[in-house]
Amino acid sequence: MSARSRVSVSSAPRRRRKPSLATRLRIFWIFIAATVGGLGYLAYLLVTLPALRAQTIDIAIDGIAVTRAQVLQAAAIDRTSNVWLLDTAGIERRIEAIPYVDTATVRRSPPGRIVIAVTEREPVACVYAGRAVVTVDASRRILQTGCARSDALAVLVPAGELGPPGASAAPITLARLLADERALRAAGITVRSIEQDRFGGLDAVQTDGFRLLIGSDGDIAAKAKLVGPILAATRGGRPIRALDLRAPQTPIVQFR
Repeated sequence: MSARSRVSVSSAPRRRRKPSLATRLRIFWIFIAATVGGLGYLAYLLVTLPALRAQTIDIAIDGIAVTRAQVLQAAAIDRTSNVWLLDTAGIERRIEAIPYVDTATVRRSPPGRIVIAVTEREPVACVYAGRAVVTVDASRRILQTGCARSDALAVLVPAGELGPPGASAAPITLARLLADERALRAAGITVRSIEQDRFGGLDAVQTDGFRLLIGSDGDIAAKAKLVGPILAATRGGRPIRALDLRAPQTPIVQFR
């Protein structure tokens, strides 16, 4: 009885075991690793694909002060790199560090073309501080040492450090004098030089050599309105050397 029982038990089919959790996870991770490896290799091929390297760099400059060579040097583009992985914002910042550059725009065009558009800053004045001379734009950015144009507005400030090209000219009177010149220009008065006298009053010379002693610029717009009528009333008489508007109620005409 017992022998037959043993034979019967040993001949019974075994139950199939389910794969353990560890086994299933191992198979799953092998699949993930193979997929990631394949995608990584595909990405490597795309990154190193010669057709996507910087093959062509087109540069358009709105102006004549900045050269293509300056832009290329500042851009520092690696021709072996994939153009779609380039830091275009960084390239733009490097180009805009060129003193005369106002804005730089970098865009990519398939497959490996880079287009750079540059706009220049406009010189508005030459600043004289003692023996130092620099050219600035409307925002007081120093564009170059020396005076870029002989017909540019001359702004005279106290002697001191002006800064290198690319920096912002720091004399505290400069911003105020540029603002005063804009106010005069808005009133139809074009000056060739402007400065503050030793008392802090505004002193300007028109393009025809006519001098305006304005004094306080707090009411510069009102004073500027007096210039035209006074000149019209004295036209045809003796040449005028200067017009003193420091006391606007009693303006003084100084003849040559």
